Amino acid sequence: MSENGLEGFGSTALGMLVLKVLDPDRYYRNKETLQVRRRQAALLAYNATLRMPVPPEGNHPCFKHSGNAGDIIYALPAIRALCGGGGGRLRLVLDTPIHVRHLRSSHPLGGVMLNRAMFDLLAPLLEAQPYLESVQVLDSERVDYDLDRFRTSPLPQDRLGISRWYFYHLAVSADLSEPWLEAPEVPAFRGSVIIARSQRYRNLCLDYQFLDRYPDLVFCGLEEEFADMRRTLPRLTYAPVKDFLQLAGMIRSCRLFIGNQSLPYALAEAQKVRRVLELDPSTPNVVPCGRDAHDVVFQSQFQQVVARMLEHD
Repeated sequence: MSENGLEGFGSTALGMLVLKVLDPDRYYRNKETLQVRRRQAALLAYNATLRMPVPPEGNHPCFKHSGNAGDIIYALPAIRALCGGGGGRLRLVLDTPIHVRHLRSSHPLGGVMLNRAMFDLLAPLLEAQPYLESVQVLDSERVDYDLDRFRTSPLPQDRLGISRWYFYHLAVSADLSEPWLEAPEVPAFRGSVIIARSQRYRNLCLDYQFLDRYPDLVFCGLEEEFADMRRTLPRLTYAPVKDFLQLAGMIRSCRLFIGNQSLPYALAEAQKVRRVLELDPSTPNVVPCGRDAHDVVFQSQFQQVVARMLEHD
């Protein structure tokens, strides 16, 4: 191994091609070393230019966020910490293109992170939070905290836990085991098992069919997602909502929430309801925290966790 961590001529592009044919073991060792060095170099360069925001004068800090909706929910612990429990002004940016090109076709909003329709669904929930003074579309207002900064950083966005991305860029922290979202209960769902399963972030190891033995299964999400899940769970019913404040209240009230890495799970996590997360092992950027929470990866684990939470509650 040479001094810079690479073996011989395997530090060059031509050398790597030769190694791939003649010595695959050395090729993969060198490839891994190069990847680590590139990540470290990117972090060093970013670190040299990053400056923490200066807290504004007064008690009404202004926050900017471009979406996605779930990312906004996970930003709320940092927002609450920075505005001291009240007076925060949240300004949302509409129609920002999704920065990862290959995700645009699978995103429920098409090629943007937040549009007007999604804003109208989300705003009533955000306005109900006591630490937010107002929620509006960004116009020409001066912004104190840019919550989109993490998107230009070299930190891997497929891991670490979304709420923590904001902590790293704002020099703040919060107790993620405690609730950070409020919504009024919807009593009709107190005995329900609420399910949400988006097309993205599915774990192919997990089959929901065993849930059919349990009563009062309710689906929240897109109608096409419901149609897909009903092929597995014929007794599943659909619960449309007028906005995400109502959705959060339904989730707050339910007996158990089960879902993958999407907005409904973010609402369950933020309220610390009894919850089971279907984790996509390739993108572990949602980390359950606190009591009554499980993230599941394997089928036998999934079934045992649900049985324990439903049959012995």
